[in-house]
Parts: sequence; structure tokens; C-alpha cells
Amino acid sequence: MKKAFSLIELMVVIAIIAILAAIALPLYQQFTCKAQAAESMNALKDTKAAWAGFRTAYEFDDTNAFNASDAQNSVNIELPERNWDYTFANTGSDVVNVTVSATSGTNLKDCVQGESFNFIIQYNESQRSIEFGVSGSSDTSLWKNVPVGG
Repeated sequence: MKKAFSLIELMVVIAIIAILAAIALPLYQQFTCKAQAAESMNALKDTKAAWAGFRTAYEFDDTNAFNASDAQNSVNIELPERNWDYTFANTGSDVVNVTVSATSGTNLKDCVQGESFNFIIQYNESQRSIEFGVSGSSDTSLWKNVPVGG
């Protein structure tokens, strides 16, 4: 009666674990990068209703420049600023461009450090709705470029 594992059985188990680790580790790293990148995008998407009120008050007028704190105070939202910098700019009538970039020296993974994208908020007059888009993504594996309303 055998009371122990043979060397070949142990080697097979170790080989299986090594193969699984070789597949799982890169997938996990990619998943954590995408999850960290999604933090800022999800925060901006969650503010859709608030932007309608902001549009009513400010008309997204291209002569009214404003910064992140003005926008957050006016819209009454809180964006996750621990890891992200937000720069708001009016790029035309009824269009706001939010440039989002990873803050250096944070706990973001290296794959997200230094990356950025433009989040476009546009009022659609005919539909009377707020539409979003993404452009200028520095890494399309993290943020897909999506046309406004797309």
C-alpha cells in the first residue's frame, strides 16, 4: 500500500500549477488595469442627470470657462480625485470636454500611470438630452474611443 506521492505525480501537479499561473497572472494584471481605468469613466457616466441641470444653469456656453471644482460644485457631484486629474473646458456651444489623466505618484498600476482620455459631454438640442463620448484615448485597451451619442 502506497503512503506517499511519487516524484512524477508531484512534478505533474507542479507543471499544472505553473501552466495555470502563466495564463492567469497576465489576465489578472490586465483585469486590474481595466478596473482602475474604469473608475474615472464610471464616475463621469454616473453624473448624466446632474449635467442636465448644469446645462440649464450654464448653457455650456463657450465663453464660460470653468475648472473641475466649479463644475463639481455646480453639478453637485464628487469625482474620484485621489488618482485622477480632471480638466474641464468648453469646446463649443453646448459642448464640454473633460480631459481625464492619471495622477502621477498614486497607487495606480504602471499600465494606467500617465494615460489619459477626453470625456465629451454634449447637449443634443433636437433630442433635448445629454450625450457622452470618448476621444483621444491614449490607450484604447483601457478606454475605447466612442463618438458622442454612440
